Amino acid sequence: MRISFFSTFDNVGGAAIAATRLLDGLRGKNIDAHMYAQRIKTNGPTLASPFPVFDNRLLIIRKYLDHLPVYLYRNRGRALVCPAWLPLGVRRDLIEKKDHIVHLHWVTFGFINIKTISMFKSPIVWTMHDMWPFTGGCHYDSECGRYKSHCGRCPVLGSKDEHDLSYRTFLRKKKFWRNLNITLVSPSRWLAECAENSTILGRYRTEIIPNGINTEKYRPIEKGYARKHLGLPLNKKLVLFGALAATSDPRKGFNLLDSAIKKIEQNNSPDQAEIIIYGTEGENIRALGNVKRHYLGKIEDEEKLVLLYSAADVFVAPSLQDNLPNTVMEALACGTPCVAFDIGGMPDMIEHKKNGYLAKPYSYEDLANGIKWVLSDSERLSRLSDSAREKILRCFEINAIADKYIELYSDIVS
Repeated sequence: MRISFFSTFDNVGGAAIAATRLLDGLRGKNIDAHMYAQRIKTNGPTLASPFPVFDNRLLIIRKYLDHLPVYLYRNRGRALVCPAWLPLGVRRDLIEKKDHIVHLHWVTFGFINIKTISMFKSPIVWTMHDMWPFTGGCHYDSECGRYKSHCGRCPVLGSKDEHDLSYRTFLRKKKFWRNLNITLVSPSRWLAECAENSTILGRYRTEIIPNGINTEKYRPIEKGYARKHLGLPLNKKLVLFGALAATSDPRKGFNLLDSAIKKIEQNNSPDQAEIIIYGTEGENIRALGNVKRHYLGKIEDEEKLVLLYSAADVFVAPSLQDNLPNTVMEALACGTPCVAFDIGGMPDMIEHKKNGYLAKPYSYEDLANGIKWVLSDSERLSRLSDSAREKILRCFEINAIADKYIELYSDIVS
C-alpha cells in the first residue's frame, strides 16, 4: 500500500507535527508512506518537495502571494484566513499518478489551491486539523457558524460585504469539490460534527480518528530531576502555558489566563505559584499580575519539552476554539493534569476532575477555580497525574492510531 502525505510544513505547527507522527507510525508498520511538504526543515528519506525545481525559489513567498487578497481588508483581526487561490504549483505528475491514497493534512499558505484538490486521480483521505476545509477561508470561525449555509460578511475579515473574499472562496470550494473521491478524518468529535453540518463537505463520509503520540518518547520524568535540569524552583507549584504564538494569537486565550492568574492572586500569595510560558519570548508582555514568570521561548527539542511538561504541576490551555491540541496530549502523556475550557476537542482528552478540569467556556473565574482545584491537594494531584498518563496510553498511543488509519485505507481501496 502506497500513501502520499501532503502537508505545508514537515514539523512546524501542531498539524505538521501530528502528520509527521502518523507518518512515522505507519512506516513503523511497514506501510510505504512518504510526505510531500512545501517547506522542509528536517532531512529524511520520507520527505520531498512537490514543486518543480525552477519553482523552489518562490516557496518562501508563496504564503504572502496567496494572502494578497486578505491584506485588502483593513479591519480584519489577527486570525488566519487563507483564500488558496495561488495558481498550480504542485507537479502535475503527482496529481495525475495513482497512489493507493493521497492523504491531505494542513495544505494552505499557498501550497495546494482549491481547484487542485479536485484534480487528484487517487482516492483522498483528508485529516482536518482545523475548520478551513469547510469555511470561506478562516481556520477557526470565531463561532460565526456561516459555513453551515454560506459565507459572506465575514467577521474574521471585519467585512460587511455580503460578497466578500469569504463568499468567493466559499463558492470556489462548492464548485470544485462537488464530486470528490474523498473520506474526511476528524481528530475530534467537535470538528466532525462541524464538518457534517457544513454546506461544502457535509455530504462526504467523516471518520473520527484522533491524533496520536509516541508514549515512549512523551513519558513522565521525575519532577525534581526535570526541574533541576531546567533550572526551575523545586519548592513551588508550577503552572505551564504554551503554544505556537502563545501570547500573540487571541484564539490561544492568554488574556483569559492572565485574568485567571490575577483572580488566584486575590486569595493566595503570589509566592505560592509561578508560571512558565513557552512559544513566545515574552519581552513585551506585562501581565499575570505579580506572579513570577519564566519565559522559555520557542522549544523545538522534544526531550526538553518532555522535561518541561514533567516539571510542571498543571498545564493550562485557555483556547477559545481548538481541535485536538498537541500540547494537551503531550502534557497528559507526561503525567501532567490539564485545565482548559470545555470546548472543541478538549473533552476528548480531558475528563473533568479525573485527569484535569474543564472550565465553563470563557469564564476566567472558573479557569482560576480549575487551576486552584488541581493544585490544592497533593494526593489528588498524584491521582490526576496517574489518570492523565493512563488516558493517553488507552486512547492516543501512536501505534493504535496508525492501525486505525491502515484499516481505513484498506476499506477505501478494497
